[in-house]
Amino acid sequence: MIRASDFAALTTELQDIFSEASADSISESKGMSIFDVSETELLDFKKQVLHGVSGIEEVADGADLPKVGGEEGDSITYTQRYFGAIVEITKKLRKFDRYDEIRDLVESITQDAWDKVDQSLADVLLNGWATSYTDVYNKVISSVGPDGLALFSAAHTYGNGSAKTYSNIISDGTNTNPALSRAALVNVIKTGRTFKDSNNLSRPIHFDTIVVPPSLEDLALRIVNSKEISGSSNYDPNMLVRNRFKDRVVVWDRLEQTGQGVSKAAHWFVYDSKRVKKSLVAKFAERPSLDAPEQVYDNKNWDYSIDYFYTTGLGLQKYVMGSKGDNS
Repeated sequence: MIRASDFAALTTELQDIFSEASADSISESKGMSIFDVSETELLDFKKQVLHGVSGIEEVADGADLPKVGGEEGDSITYTQRYFGAIVEITKKLRKFDRYDEIRDLVESITQDAWDKVDQSLADVLLNGWATSYTDVYNKVISSVGPDGLALFSAAHTYGNGSAKTYSNIISDGTNTNPALSRAALVNVIKTGRTFKDSNNLSRPIHFDTIVVPPSLEDLALRIVNSKEISGSSNYDPNMLVRNRFKDRVVVWDRLEQTGQGVSKAAHWFVYDSKRVKKSLVAKFAERPSLDAPEQVYDNKNWDYSIDYFYTTGLGLQKYVMGSKGDNS
């Protein structure tokens, strides 16, 4: 029988199980490598978003350097959300030395915590055409960016009052939200490289990574790795797409469906790997941790807890583009 005197040893063992399960889950997470995942001590985290400040001018001999004008951007505030659960080590489990069940219980709830974190990040992309949605925790959340629009919009605004707008919804040159294709990827590359800010200055974006659910893995790999253009009678080389996206196809299992179980198997995304973290944000005030009960009684349940604080948000949306794959 596991007695109160065994509490310290059991706690150490459970902490080891928690740490191992956490390490495995984090290593398998795709969202943690795409989003700007970092720590904050603030309940309400404010982010300033700059679209591209313009102010460099030619300076006459002897003249003062010109001062940069006001910030051309928006700001947005993310509020921390609290999650957690009790891992109950009951008297029955202790009395009959159910070590395997105790270990499985801690491992399973640890995976549940990290799985939901990763799914919540995937849901940001999958629900990116909406200004609110029901997340994996069954709560309706607002999902607007700094300009007050959804992640993917055909009319994103700039923060300096300019009438100029931009779209980060994928097009193949004819349709918006097209199915994954070479033509769509060629257009994505052009869209990024010809991007201009509100001052009509060229601000190229180098989209170089494709993110797909398992249903599109085979198609994405064939498009990207093909040496020649499929269907071409004169064997034209597939150099542009192959050189840009080769070895940069990310298959994210959680993109197959939302946290609410809605199929999104046709959705696909691209991003600029150097700057995507300016678009997608996840801030932890406290990462998932396993805490022992403060008081232990020999013949009562031992309530360990797993809890954490974090929030997701959007920054400057232009570094990620998305398609629903339905020509809508």
